[in-house]
Amino acid sequence: MSQAVFCLLPVGVTVDRLLPADDTIIIEAHATSPSANCPLCDHASSRRQSTYRRRLADLPWQGRIVRLHLQVRRFRCGNVGCPRSIFAERLPEVTTPMARRTTRLRELQQALGLALGGEPGARLTVRLAMPVSADTLLRMIWAAPVSVPAAPRVLGVDDFAFRRGQRYGTILCDLEQNRAIDLLPDRKAATLAAWLKRHPSIEIVARDRASAYADGIRQGAPDALQVTDRWHLLRNCSDALQGVFDRHHRQVRRAIEAAAASGPATPLAEEPKERVAAAVRRSRERLAQRQARYEEVARLHAQGLPMAQIAQTLGMGFSSVRRWLRAGQAPRWRKPPRPKRLDRCQAYLERRWQEGCRSGTQLWRDLRARGFPGGRSVVCDWARQQRRDASDGSSGGTPRMARRPPPAARARGCRPAGRRCGWSWPRRNQPGRRSAAWSTCWSRRLRRSSRRCSWRAGSAP
Repeated sequence: MSQAVFCLLPVGVTVDRLLPADDTIIIEAHATSPSANCPLCDHASSRRQSTYRRRLADLPWQGRIVRLHLQVRRFRCGNVGCPRSIFAERLPEVTTPMARRTTRLRELQQALGLALGGEPGARLTVRLAMPVSADTLLRMIWAAPVSVPAAPRVLGVDDFAFRRGQRYGTILCDLEQNRAIDLLPDRKAATLAAWLKRHPSIEIVARDRASAYADGIRQGAPDALQVTDRWHLLRNCSDALQGVFDRHHRQVRRAIEAAAASGPATPLAEEPKERVAAAVRRSRERLAQRQARYEEVARLHAQGLPMAQIAQTLGMGFSSVRRWLRAGQAPRWRKPPRPKRLDRCQAYLERRWQEGCRSGTQLWRDLRARGFPGGRSVVCDWARQQRRDASDGSSGGTPRMARRPPPAARARGCRPAGRRCGWSWPRRNQPGRRSAAWSTCWSRRLRRSSRRCSWRAGSAP
């Protein structure tokens, strides 16, 4: 058989026979080198003593499992001082001694095991026509060589959970290489100090606010510079500012009222886009697609094409084209409003409301005495909506969403909490923002916070 057919076989191997089966291909081959070197004394020998056959698994071919039956020769060592008189030839390009698969198949299976693990990797190898057990994949993972990382200079220290709430460890990362380099079994200072003493190249350590890590760094690397990561830096600043705002709440309220009275501030940067729910966004996209298709249907119909030809051209149904043209627009397919629990009690609620009962809890108690199965929050929401409609000057009927009060009215509401101010201030003053406009941005932030607090206070039942 021509060697060109099996040009993808390892170098130094030639094919003798090909034995195809239903789901397996057996390739019989032998080495082409006339001699071999002794593995002990490295003496070359061409005196063949005998042969034997090794059965190796190889890479799949066209979705079939490949078995490589390799004929291996035994040679006599010509070195009289060598303790091994007979040895088998080595084929490092093909496989390793006492292995059951070729080197290239082992490397591929090892990569699958490292990526997926034992059981998932074993299931995938069956689909790829190179089956292997999960235990074998795990042994390949353990046998994989581990590259020794370079000595880190900038170290990141943080904790992680072996089991949340019960056992925690420490993860160490090289922040310059952006990779994890070691795991410690606990969060004790002595463990971290011992690791740092074994790695004297550490110059900078980024850590959280844990005192154990600070003690460990001082013991193990006293000359290293300790820094706080960005999240904990913002947290420290926010905690400090929270106390300041809590002590000066009157000045904060005056600043809010002054910013509201001065009118809307000029935007310094582009406002963020409206955040629309994913379901609403998908609905709008589908409506835009249907509208574009309807416009194409209307254009072809205006050109005089029959509806059957329009349906065939656009890949639509004839009934859909006819229904769209009769409607004069793309269908919106809005769902009908679902019935509510208060629908059958609407007349009674409106009558009690006209009689002067404005308490949602009292209305719920009356409905419960009449057999109403719903909860108190449903009736309180209805009463709250009625009060909003009455404050807007509505004359009853179907409740509608109340309009937001003007900015001046919202600014006179409750002040934002110190915790919110503490988080807002450092986030507004991060590096990269225009420092000259910082006061205006801060006023806008406080004004929006006061609007939300005032709106919630005015809508309480």
